[in-house]
Amino acid sequence: MRLFRSGIEKLDNLSSADAQRLRGQGIDSLDALWTAIGRNFDTGISDLAASTGIPPDRLLALITGLGVEEAKTSVGLSPKRLWLEGSIVLGVLLLVLLTLRSVGHNGWMPASLRLSSDVLAAARDLEPGHPLVPADYITARLPKDSHSLTITDTVEGLSVARAVQAGRPLRREDLLQYTLTAARDLPAETVITRDAVTMAWTAYEPDVALRVDRVLGHRLRHAVRKDQPIRVDFAPDLPPEKGRITLNLTCGPNAISPDVKPGSLVSLFLARKDGKSAAPFVVSGAKLLAVNRVGDANAVTVAVRPAEVKAIVTRLGACEVYVMPPMPPAGGK
Repeated sequence: MRLFRSGIEKLDNLSSADAQRLRGQGIDSLDALWTAIGRNFDTGISDLAASTGIPPDRLLALITGLGVEEAKTSVGLSPKRLWLEGSIVLGVLLLVLLTLRSVGHNGWMPASLRLSSDVLAAARDLEPGHPLVPADYITARLPKDSHSLTITDTVEGLSVARAVQAGRPLRREDLLQYTLTAARDLPAETVITRDAVTMAWTAYEPDVALRVDRVLGHRLRHAVRKDQPIRVDFAPDLPPEKGRITLNLTCGPNAISPDVKPGSLVSLFLARKDGKSAAPFVVSGAKLLAVNRVGDANAVTVAVRPAEVKAIVTRLGACEVYVMPPMPPAGGK
């Protein structure tokens, strides 16, 4: 029987503590180790390191050791076959290393093993609070990881968060941007209104919202915790009604009449939250497309006439929305 199939704790390069950590994850053979790593080709080693507490470099050394022991202890194989198996193992290891460094999972690697790329570096000493201008940074061929900034990042006008010495690569945590953030915990499917978001300085991240008007009325694809940036990643809109525009609105738990159903025509009542105006703004003839319960609120999707969109959107932050049966015609019973 081959060595690795009789238990990984017999390997010389595996400490008893690491063996216990691996066995705690159900890993006691080379097959089990490769299966654990292969669940996600991009992040398998880093995921296993996080679950076991074994540093990634030690996991790579373990894989190499297992491969060597496998080749050394194979029974009934010729030297040529042993060389072939060893070459295959080393080839797989090399492929794993190249893949990890190409996708940026390389912070634990020595700098000499990382891919070089055109990253941004400080052209001069930068002080906290300084707004970046093009003369403040240059491009340099340096090792890149997931926090590096490259020529594809728009950094002009961002504020320096901490002192950066000339020549040092710029990283995301070195810069601040004025970002749209959640004013409170927002569940998935929440329709964004003015009172749901605020502006704050946060560490630089690409693909986050910077303007309120770009997010109003959109539904969140994922939940956002308070003070976290709003990402430009929204749930898709429902198919539009012909000649109408689809809006996503948030209503209170008791703000939808039990007499209305998706597909029916409804009236929208927008009443001020501060009670300053007794007469609500009314939109008649809207079509209710969908209703979803989100926590203590309701996310509704309606189709309205184009001329009514601006009046609705500008009132969302200050008004509660009520969905009621259609109003009868003037003079009707």
